[in-house]
Amino acid sequence: MDYSTFWGMLLIAIGGISFVCGFYATNGVFKTTINRLLMIMCCALLVWSLGLAITAAADNKGISMIGYLVAPIGWGPMSGMLLHFTLLLTEQNKLLKKWWIYPVLYVPGLVMIYAFTILPAMGLYADDFIHTLYGWVPAVNYDLWDYTFYVYYIAFTIINLILLLSTRTTSQDKNIRTQVTWLAICYIIAYTLGTLSDVVFGYLNFTIPRHSTVFALLPIGAIAYFVKKYGPLGPVPITQSEGFRTEKAHSNVYRVMSFGFAIGSILNIISQKLLYQETGLPNINLFSMFLIVIAVITLIISELRINGLLKEMLIAIVYSLIIPYITLRFVQYGSITIWAFVFLLFILCLIYNRRILLITITMSALMTQILVWAISPSVQVEVNVADYIVRLGLIGLSAILSVFVNSVYVAKLKENYSYDEKQTLLAEISRDFISAEEWNKDEILHNLLEKCGKFIKSDRAYIIVFKQDKGDLHYSCEWLADGTQSFLKDFGVLSSDIHQKFLDQFETEGVMKLPDANLLPPLAGKFKRMLAEQNIRGMVNLPVKEKGEIIGIMGFNSSRPLREWNFDSTHFMEIVANVVSDMLLKIKTENRNKFLAYHDQLTQLPNRTLFKEHMDETIKQASRTGKTLAVVFLDIDSFKAINDTMGHEIGDAVLYEVAQILSDNIRYCDAVSRFGGDEFVIILNEISTKDEASKIMDELISAICMPLNLRGQEFHVTFSAGCALYPEDGEDSDALLKNADTAMYYAKRLGKNQYLMCNQAMKDQVAEQLMLTNHLHRALEREELVVYYQPQVDIATKSIVGFEALLRWSIPERGIISPGLFIPIAEQTRLINPIGEWVLETACRQNKLWQERGFSGLRMAVNVSVVQLGNPNLVQQVEGILKKTGLPPKDLELEITESAASNDVDNIVSVLASLKALGLTLSIDDFGTEYSSLSRLKVLPIDRIKMDMQFVHGIEGSEKDQAIAKVIINLAKSMNLQVIAEGVETKTQLDFLSQRSCDVAQGYYYYKPMPAEEIEKILDSLI
Repeated sequence: MDYSTFWGMLLIAIGGISFVCGFYATNGVFKTTINRLLMIMCCALLVWSLGLAITAAADNKGISMIGYLVAPIGWGPMSGMLLHFTLLLTEQNKLLKKWWIYPVLYVPGLVMIYAFTILPAMGLYADDFIHTLYGWVPAVNYDLWDYTFYVYYIAFTIINLILLLSTRTTSQDKNIRTQVTWLAICYIIAYTLGTLSDVVFGYLNFTIPRHSTVFALLPIGAIAYFVKKYGPLGPVPITQSEGFRTEKAHSNVYRVMSFGFAIGSILNIISQKLLYQETGLPNINLFSMFLIVIAVITLIISELRINGLLKEMLIAIVYSLIIPYITLRFVQYGSITIWAFVFLLFILCLIYNRRILLITITMSALMTQILVWAISPSVQVEVNVADYIVRLGLIGLSAILSVFVNSVYVAKLKENYSYDEKQTLLAEISRDFISAEEWNKDEILHNLLEKCGKFIKSDRAYIIVFKQDKGDLHYSCEWLADGTQSFLKDFGVLSSDIHQKFLDQFETEGVMKLPDANLLPPLAGKFKRMLAEQNIRGMVNLPVKEKGEIIGIMGFNSSRPLREWNFDSTHFMEIVANVVSDMLLKIKTENRNKFLAYHDQLTQLPNRTLFKEHMDETIKQASRTGKTLAVVFLDIDSFKAINDTMGHEIGDAVLYEVAQILSDNIRYCDAVSRFGGDEFVIILNEISTKDEASKIMDELISAICMPLNLRGQEFHVTFSAGCALYPEDGEDSDALLKNADTAMYYAKRLGKNQYLMCNQAMKDQVAEQLMLTNHLHRALEREELVVYYQPQVDIATKSIVGFEALLRWSIPERGIISPGLFIPIAEQTRLINPIGEWVLETACRQNKLWQERGFSGLRMAVNVSVVQLGNPNLVQQVEGILKKTGLPPKDLELEITESAASNDVDNIVSVLASLKALGLTLSIDDFGTEYSSLSRLKVLPIDRIKMDMQFVHGIEGSEKDQAIAKVIINLAKSMNLQVIAEGVETKTQLDFLSQRSCDVAQGYYYYKPMPAEEIEKILDSLI
């Protein structure tokens, strides 16, 4: 190969390498401006290199002139493109939005093409050429256009470097500073050496061909390097995925390429040494050595631990070198046969999805053939045995490569078919997964195992879920091919060490794979014998996990080794195992949610919803069979005190223990539920008589009243319970629960720690109370409430000194309702607040009316319940009523019961003090009937005490009652309090009270409670 051909080969290789670098830097993605510009620059460099190659290596001056005219198309706009690229790289976005920047960048380049391509082609300003040892060299006739180019070239170069160095100074990003620094250095080196080779050497009459593209490759290579280190200029497109899925497959291709170059080296030796004896050919050993070196380089590239794209780029660079070298090696014969070797490379390129290799080979082959034409535009050759040997070799290599590519594509088709089957199978499994529940779990898992087992061609497929200790089986499902025996019965008897090895292998390798049981070592004797007994040779086991913890195994085994299965990797089966894991977790979660929806979270007993469903079914069954059943409503006595004194944690522990005791002591046919709080409900099934129910209740109460030992502390817990029988006490669950609850309520009222059977009296009373409650809500609206007044008489003067307002309720169909019935209901429903306010206002208004009629100095006493005392607005309410009615506060007395004064003394004292401050008087009603405390009596701001009527009634027949009455009167006198005696009905009672200096008497002896109209008549008669 002469020097001119070498120059041509080198320049063609440079063009190909630049193209490769551009493709590598952009990843073949040209959606962004910077990517498109970089690729255009690489194409311009390729055209520039082609023009210089033709100029240097052409056969004659005319062809050299053609190359000389082509080169400016590449180098003419290059300075403008480099500056544009720098503007994009340094993010000069505002400047790039200016319309005038693009004419500034590219019009000078177009002028250069006009001056150095179009005008010389027209015979104007054309340079001459000198043929030297190294090829054709232009003899430049320096004119205005040459100097214009120098100005354009130098100006754009300076601006380019200023931009890069300015970015280096201002940027805060270390990576950007590093990139622009090295890019500036590469620009300087390329500009300097290019100027030296193409301009300075011309002035100094150095007659070597122009080769500045060699130096222009330096910044292009730098850009490609920065892409490798700091990331690509554009994203890697998803559509440009690799033709193979593994690095191993790529390496196989590179090895085939290496093998092909080695075969080519051998063919060269055979054809030129053994069969072709002429000595005029170049040294064959050098060419064969070149092919061997290329084979070794290709093999080394295949073994490098770098990413596939970089390997592909390196191979493309190798192709850019070998295509022009091998072709031009035989250029003197017009490369008559050897040019076809590029088709071997085209065959290999079919394997790759990325186009970088194909385009590189195409561009290098085209440029090389153009250069072959330029060097040998016409040549006469003789085809001899050596040529036929080379042709046969190329055909043979083509056949080998075709078979290889065909095998790759067949394998790829099989892989795609297998992949499609796997995807279809996964879609079916996923569809089944959505509908998986506890009731169809076995069917779905069996279908899954059957599909997977048949797909991979195993004989057995199984899923095993362990208990929490990962030992015994908790759940299993198995699919068996025809004629195959179950494996699970022997899996359960595996020794713990073999079981642990399974788990250890899952932890380390993620899968337990046995290719062939016959190849197991003697040390695995027990396991090997078990497999032999089950006729198992191949086995694959995968872990089933829950939140990262191994809870079971999904496995497959067969009488055939793994190599005979349809089993290429464990990846697919791992996906299936994950689906199984998710399915089991989904079912477990749903079961847990259902359990929580129908069970009490603390005691794990059925909750109200589930229990009522069960009760309804039990009642239906009892109705069909004619059996009796009992519903027991059970409540822990004083459970609030446990929570308040010991804390809710201890309270929860008590509830849990009670639930366990109840569960342990009911019969197998009975059921227990926690209804809420400290309430439990029990169904006693198959009861024959009421006495049998009582007997069961006696045994149950005895069992659950045993002391509880919690945290080393003993708790004595008692219970109150009520029992209702079906159908005697109700024919549906609501009626039975209501009546059992009623009986339990009566048990508590009678002293707790007992149970009561429901009876008709209880039900009647509850029904009446419910009726009264419903009516009471509308009593004020219907004007059914009325206030009666009972005069209070001064015992000494026998004159009326006041009245007590007494509430009465009259229902048209029932008549007068006793206050003892409806006042507790009013207090329970909080209706006592509006009713009490109405009574207070009515009584105050009535007293004011009497005062306006001349009956002054009369005191009106109104009862205030404990519920009203808890009303934070009571004081403001009383004050407002006094202002509204105009009654003087001194003429109003509020009565509170002794029990009300015993609750929350500090708060009661505060409220009473506020009421007292209004100017009214206060008294304690029913004194002596509750827990009397002298210390409490001392702090209460009261004016009077009312002796309860039971002591007054006992005066005539009981010395004890006389003594108590005497003590009460003496106590009040000693504390400067007045005493009012309630319920005075006889003269004997009055005389006793009078003798003991009791102040006021109230009772039927003087007056009964009367409506306001009758009181007015009495007052009128006293005038």
